[in-house]
Amino acid sequence: MICFSYLEPMQEDMKNEFLPLESKPWWIMTWLIRIFTPAFLLAILLAFLIFPFLLTGHKVFFPILAIFYYPTLIYIVYRLFRHGKKAFKERVTKVLVDDKGLHYYKIDGSTEEILYSQIQGWALNDVYDVGVSQKVKTWFIKVRYDDDVIEVNFDMIDPGFTYYAGNTRALRRKFVQGIVYFRPDLRIDPFIFDAFYINPENFRFNAMQYWKSILGTVAVMLVLGTALAFFMLWLVR
Repeated sequence: MICFSYLEPMQEDMKNEFLPLESKPWWIMTWLIRIFTPAFLLAILLAFLIFPFLLTGHKVFFPILAIFYYPTLIYIVYRLFRHGKKAFKERVTKVLVDDKGLHYYKIDGSTEEILYSQIQGWALNDVYDVGVSQKVKTWFIKVRYDDDVIEVNFDMIDPGFTYYAGNTRALRRKFVQGIVYFRPDLRIDPFIFDAFYINPENFRFNAMQYWKSILGTVAVMLVLGTALAFFMLWLVR
């Protein structure tokens, strides 16, 4: 109790300095996505429509295939349409990070939140309270919330329905900063700062680390490409 009472004035000062940050649209990227994504989906749909014609030209086999193929395709398109319609009604219009936590504002007026005060610790020495997880080569912040492990997503705004948020990195850094400021009792995995290129001292974008990672990847690709080229030349000799 003494420890927390000592921290209260400090946290009040931090709240006054901790300015809220909300998602900002990047309209160029938004319109590029809105133009090319429908064109890409239309091309895929056309490819699926003509696929049976390319598969067989047999006059008897084709109708049998079409009887099963096209109803299945129509059902899949219908399910995707229903999913898109539901997502449109529940779309997120704004993401906000403030001294309370992370807030998702939806078009219907409702709000989903991940509050700092509700993040639960594990009370285990070998498990970080705030960690990371990877899905499809993408890193996510992982926390225990409402007795469940959740991945904190800063890309909840759909560019097709709302806009493409161009400051998701800044929102993520702000959220991590909020955890450090307002939940000092939680243990944060140090890898978070490396995975998201966050300077742990000032919570700014660590550009040097980012470009070192990019250049390192490019260098490895160049070395492998050069080695492969020499190997191919050696084979054709």
